[in-house]
Amino acid sequence: MILSPAKPTLKRWYALFQTNKNGYSLNRTLQYDRIRGLMLTGKVIDLGGGAHTSYGHLLNIQGDLESVNLSTDIAPTYVADLNEPLPIDDQLFDAAISFNTLEHIAKDEVALSEIHRILKPDGILHIMVPFYFRVHEDPYTKDYHRHTANGWISLLERTNFNNIQIEPLAFGVLSSAYSTIENLMPNFLGIRGITKNTAMLLDVLLATILPRTKTYHEVLPLTYYITCKKNVL
Repeated sequence: MILSPAKPTLKRWYALFQTNKNGYSLNRTLQYDRIRGLMLTGKVIDLGGGAHTSYGHLLNIQGDLESVNLSTDIAPTYVADLNEPLPIDDQLFDAAISFNTLEHIAKDEVALSEIHRILKPDGILHIMVPFYFRVHEDPYTKDYHRHTANGWISLLERTNFNNIQIEPLAFGVLSSAYSTIENLMPNFLGIRGITKNTAMLLDVLLATILPRTKTYHEVLPLTYYITCKKNVL
């Protein structure tokens, strides 16, 4: 199921404004707002994470957290390539998360099949992956994919996940457009934050004067937040 994005409102703008104070990009602001307080119980695996992630403090883990990463810099539990079979036993984890990682995995169907294998029956997977976002790479990873929501549904069904729910993360037409040049904006005197918050405020105004129609923040979300469950065959 593909959900409709939340409507731009002053209340939502103010909540995001508090996160904006940390100097995050609009995409990262929306992502961190979405996962703040996310509760995960039991044995949890972070695919693409480690002990030193920037988002770990936002999560509420009621259990044990392990991780997989190709880089040793953030101290993962397992140093492994998600393009290959993982050195982890079957049906070991109650839940799995993968934030801003699967777009960097060339064989993402292999990665999802491995996640399915190491999850317990009815285990839950949380995915956060960019869509309307610039190509970004580092010494360890390249950038390979931008699946649409329907593309994700097809991919997850092929790898035996069900109960798929996809939530587009965006604020509005103008702020989505602004996000394409955000990293080019100068950051002195808080200009980047000022322009970002102004674009979001204009989105609030636009939403109040225009009829509810399908707009760019629906067809071009900055990020997809996806939840699904392991299908027990």
